[in-house]
Amino acid sequence: MKKQNLLRRASAAVLSAIIAAGCAFAPSGEMTVSADELFDELPAFSETESLDATVSYVYYGGRKIARVKNTGTYVFINQRDPHLNGQALVYLLRDDVQKKIVLPAVRIETDRGLTIGSNKTILANGATVFQTNPQKQLINNDCDKLNYKSVENVKIQGGRWEIADNDRMLRDTSTIRFNHGSNIKLVNMDIATNYRSHGIEIIACKDVTISGCTVKASGTPASNCLEEAVQIDIATPATAPTVAAFGSKFVQGQTCENITVKNCTISGGRGICCNKTATEGKRYHSFYHKNITITGCNLTGVTSEALCLHNTYGVTVKNNTIMSKGSRINSTYSIGMNMGTFGYADASSRPNLIERNKIYGGMYGMVIRSYEGTSKFGSTVVRSNEFYCKKGSKRGKYVRDCMPYKAGGNRLYNW
Repeated sequence: MKKQNLLRRASAAVLSAIIAAGCAFAPSGEMTVSADELFDELPAFSETESLDATVSYVYYGGRKIARVKNTGTYVFINQRDPHLNGQALVYLLRDDVQKKIVLPAVRIETDRGLTIGSNKTILANGATVFQTNPQKQLINNDCDKLNYKSVENVKIQGGRWEIADNDRMLRDTSTIRFNHGSNIKLVNMDIATNYRSHGIEIIACKDVTISGCTVKASGTPASNCLEEAVQIDIATPATAPTVAAFGSKFVQGQTCENITVKNCTISGGRGICCNKTATEGKRYHSFYHKNITITGCNLTGVTSEALCLHNTYGVTVKNNTIMSKGSRINSTYSIGMNMGTFGYADASSRPNLIERNKIYGGMYGMVIRSYEGTSKFGSTVVRSNEFYCKKGSKRGKYVRDCMPYKAGGNRLYNW
């Protein structure tokens, strides 16, 4: 121990020189500590003690907002005030500096949306992040670059994410929204939404994985509600007005690519929808999403489709339970899985696979077809599924406009 304390004093001298040389370059708002103060934070080391100790603090407005560990991890300090928490979290998150931020396993309230920059990992296991303003989102990002580069390399893991007065449906904003981003991972999150909004909204993004998440709407839906718990969206002035606010170049029909949703439980007016726009003079009808994978999920459409894939190709839907509970059984909105094209783009270059699912619907169990335009799907395989339909077993599945189409081992049931 004597030897270790001598090492501590020697290290302090070295660190004093480093800190003196580097203090002029400390980021605005962050305060460093002297070497003596730094070592005062640490007990004398023993051979069995952890090296994962606090070595400095991040300050904002004169308050400690995070402890910085030896590992470089930032441990957020709950300010116990929504306004102060919001300021502190935005300060930590908004830049593009690589950070791993751990939220403590407590209720953390904020009164503002948390605008996130690139290169961020948020570990929120056991935490509840609560937005006190029912008109604000929880997570969003600014748009400043095209080609999926506005926000990159983000991972959020764990936590309950909720907005005030959710059940009263006072808002039509998404709980979590990313736009023009790439390499985004949402893992084991519990995300609350309602029937006027989305739990997760992905606009013009690439390489996104949603894994092990629960996304559920609550409140009382209208019988014709079409709002999906998870929306995979096209960027146009009509579909993404919040993105349009950053400039017209961000709403030119950009679509999503390489989106994976796996091992999730999702329930809303619709469960998941890859969105098109039926407005704007059909200007964007030939802009398609591609490479969408849904596996191992439980999807429920309380009033409309459980899985809606509009203008989407290169689809894999495998090992899911997909159920529309919609009462409009004479309408396409009651189809369990509804996959259709509405434009003129080439949708034949990537294969589609529908395998080992249980799919329940009203008008049909599953539909794959071209509704409008001239697009045709490419190679499409539908095999080893169970299809249930309220209009009779013969309507368990309806497939056309695929080149080629192969089916086998499917079972059809009256529901």
